[in-house]
Amino acid sequence: IHRFYTKWFPTDGAGAPSLSHYVLSNYERWEKEIELWQQPVLQDASLPDWYKSALFNELYFVADGGSVWFLADEAENLAIDDPRCCSSYVFRTLLSRFVLIASERGVQ
Repeated sequence: IHRFYTKWFPTDGAGAPSLSHYVLSNYERWEKEIELWQQPVLQDASLPDWYKSALFNELYFVADGGSVWFLADEAENLAIDDPRCCSSYVFRTLLSRFVLIASERGVQ
């Protein structure tokens, strides 16, 4: 089993340099896109600061909160409760929590 990013980058010794080159070539554009994505929420005075902070500063949990993203073999037909399945319970629970908080606050 390989990590998910190996879908785009080599699995041999050339993988790390290739991935590093890609990141260093694109990070400035990504920073600008992230700022544009966050601005409407951060400038919305009707949203409480704790919500803004949780929305952007706690998203790391989706990617890093004990999860590991693998590139699964499609022939395996993973069950929905298989930890390698991207429809994991943790992700659905976290997403549901943010949607619930937003709906309670009238955020659309």
